[in-house]
Amino acid sequence: MQRPSSFPDVKLVLDEAILSGGGTYVCASHGAAVAFRHRCYKFRKSYFQVYNNDRYECLSFPRIPTDSCEVRIELSTPSGLFIPKRAVVGDSLTEAAAALRAKLGDLL
Repeated sequence: MQRPSSFPDVKLVLDEAILSGGGTYVCASHGAAVAFRHRCYKFRKSYFQVYNNDRYECLSFPRIPTDSCEVRIELSTPSGLFIPKRAVVGDSLTEAAAALRAKLGDLL
């Protein structure tokens, strides 16, 4: 297993992508872009295996078109608030959502 420290360039780019909400990493060629995207996946997997932390799971790396040398890094974060339609007896998550709904009142 490779350690996350084997990918210092990838970590630097992915940390910046998380802070800025995503972006594009430009490589010298299409082959280099494909290799960098693959290294991103390998880094993310090794980071989780070593630290048991899914910090980089919010990032996705869409397929690279054959005529491109850019790696798109997208940040996928949940947006909105889930409020169930019906309450389930004894469900603390449902109770918390109902309490939040009551606090928000007319905003919904």
